[in-house]
Amino acid sequence: MQALGVWLRQQPVLRRLRHSVLHTWFLRLTRWQDEGALRFELEFYRKVLGLWGSKRKTIFDVGANIGSKAEMFRRLGARVICFEPDPANVVELKSRFRRYPQVEIVPQALSSSHSDGTPMFVQFPGSAYNTLETSWMSEQKGAAEGSWSQIQVKTTTLDHAIASYGTPDYIKIDVEGHELEVLRGLSGDFGLLSFEVNLPVFAKQAEDSIRLLGERYPGIEFNFTRGILQFESDRWFSVAEALQFLRGSRRVYFEVFATTVNRRASVSF
Repeated sequence: MQALGVWLRQQPVLRRLRHSVLHTWFLRLTRWQDEGALRFELEFYRKVLGLWGSKRKTIFDVGANIGSKAEMFRRLGARVICFEPDPANVVELKSRFRRYPQVEIVPQALSSSHSDGTPMFVQFPGSAYNTLETSWMSEQKGAAEGSWSQIQVKTTTLDHAIASYGTPDYIKIDVEGHELEVLRGLSGDFGLLSFEVNLPVFAKQAEDSIRLLGERYPGIEFNFTRGILQFESDRWFSVAEALQFLRGSRRVYFEVFATTVNRRASVSF
């Protein structure tokens, strides 16, 4: 059944239908609850991204997958640079955004260094579990169906991406356990970034990520999401406070947001 789903997803006619106006309206009529959640998420990003950067937003979508987040950022009028190494997802992204020149697809992974041949562990083409991180793949083997294989992908760094595409207002990082390596490739300017935390397995990696950002960006501050994309607090946390929050959390998943911009709006999310 999984193989059939993968095959259907790769068919050009069905792919174009999925990203057509007709299909969009069909989903709005039949899955109105999902549309409500999407509007809530859009409003969250509209408020958050209004606090940082220039009027014209540039967003790096690191680990774009099939472009769900990129679609939201496009709707907000942003220029979106999608970094995605999975060949199946690259085809999907190019089809989805073929009419939108403000969305650019970069068929590479981001990591701590440049490489023309880094192993990527593949559950199946297009899977959201595909990763460059051995420990993530090992964790998922027992929980996720599929026969894992390897492919070779190209990697680059956030610093190289900034040199190529300009300073981003927001960097969204969703790379299935490889977040720390992506952050190790960053020393340049940015407005806001976020990365996933999965506890307790990747607690050390999350702490190391916060420490790394603290060392490279003195004065950086953090916040955490709770519920459906709401900030934990309208007050931002120092490195020490963020680490304390992380160690005391009983949640298994949330996103960490960090900013180098010394502007705080009194908005409660």
